[in-house]
Amino acid sequence: MVGDAEVAFAAGTGEPAGSVLISGTGAVAAEISEGGIVRIADGLGWLLGDLGSGFWIGRAAATATARTLYRGDPPGPLVERVTAAVGEGAADPFVVAVHARPPRELATLAPLVTSAAADGDALAVSIMDEAATHLCRTLAEIREPGDRSPIVLAGGVLRHCLPLRASVHGRIATTWPDAPVCAAGPGEEGAARLAARLLT
Repeated sequence: MVGDAEVAFAAGTGEPAGSVLISGTGAVAAEISEGGIVRIADGLGWLLGDLGSGFWIGRAAATATARTLYRGDPPGPLVERVTAAVGEGAADPFVVAVHARPPRELATLAPLVTSAAADGDALAVSIMDEAATHLCRTLAEIREPGDRSPIVLAGGVLRHCLPLRASVHGRIATTWPDAPVCAAGPGEEGAARLAARLLT
């Protein structure tokens, strides 16, 4: 059975071997060879991992917002957007409202971090930088420094979050300067490539 990582890799490159880094609601990195997974890192779910995922970014935004409210600091663009989304602007009610939601719903706050980072909000930028650090550490768990095989970036967060993608690109260029970095295309394209490979 072929999983999301194999399909995402094939949707980004026609090469038989390389790495795929996925950040969507969850996060995972995998080493791919001949259409199959050789090694995998993270993908542990929101409770144990998924570092740098949409859930992780949303939780970081909620945590930073709560701390800002408790300190009584002036709210910046990110805090204003998060409190508006949650519907509470005071510290205690904000925390109660966040805990009342299903945990995975924190991922819905990730786009607010993206927009605030694009607007230059320092708190949002720091969250994105930390997310990029987590993702590249996950990638390094399954990839040796200097590896020249392609790296495919996939998942909704890496596809739509320009500040995060730029930060990830910068870190990749430092550790794997000669590796081509590709964006995954539609999943159907990856599935078609894998199917064609099986027929040859």
